Amino acid sequence: REAAGAHATAGDSIGNAKLLGRGVSIAPDNLPLRLSYAEALAWSGDRASAIPQYDTLLMNGRDPDLLIDRARLYALTGSGSLAERDLRESAALRPSPAAYVALGDLYRWRGDRRDAREAYAHANAMQTGDAAAQAGLDQIAAAERREWTALLSRDVGWIGSSSYIGDNAGFNLYTGGLSGGFAV
Repeated sequence: REAAGAHATAGDSIGNAKLLGRGVSIAPDNLPLRLSYAEALAWSGDRASAIPQYDTLLMNGRDPDLLIDRARLYALTGSGSLAERDLRESAALRPSPAAYVALGDLYRWRGDRRDAREAYAHANAMQTGDAAAQAGLDQIAAAERREWTALLSRDVGWIGSSSYIGDNAGFNLYTGGLSGGFAV
């Protein structure tokens, strides 16, 4: 384990995973060692090999944190439905902001903003001002602003800029060589 730690400290994630894998083959029932191995595999980019290690760890008990970790791996490997299953189970076992934020992130990545907002709201209800939940909500709001700007630019001819004169915000309409505007 110490040699693997030296590899990790040196930034050699693959060497770290290899050494921890040897340790797991010698002591397969050592769950802390197996967890280190699973994390090292994920860190080294071998997510497909990390998932079975989490499967083995979860056979010894349904730990909500391990479910979140495995769900993240599923999401990164394109298995969104399996990620959602693990995140829902984690939230059912022990509701936590981490589970709901991860669920919100998954929904947001899928483009399901309604369910993402709901999951982020659960996280905020558990921990007011949760930074990760707020970041997810901010990303949804930014995506919606970009879509509105693109829609107005493409379909109406609005330019997505504003200027301020006193308290009046000015919006510009671009129509080829002519431009007009109005104040709100």
